[in-house]
Amino acid sequence: MPDERVVLPHLELAARFDGCVDKLVTMSGHQGSRRTQEHYVDLMLGLSTAATAMRAVVTDHPDEAVSKLRAAIEHLQRVDTTGMTFPEDSAWNQGYP
Repeated sequence: MPDERVVLPHLELAARFDGCVDKLVTMSGHQGSRRTQEHYVDLMLGLSTAATAMRAVVTDHPDEAVSKLRAAIEHLQRVDTTGMTFPEDSAWNQGYP
């Protein structure tokens, strides 16, 4: 059920993506192989770029939003999570309701 307190869902989604990236970056140096590191960076860039796109929607820049969403998709299509190390659950859930 949607949270009725969320007035601008695009901005809420952008904030959630940013929060995920903030938590993911803490483990960027703990990825085993160079390949895994590259995929991890693509994951963070995809989420960050998607957040920028969501903000562009709210600021009435639809062309920028579409461009950023396409870039986010490109990053996320390259992601293979095999072998990635993620933050522990306690750190991951911190700050989320």
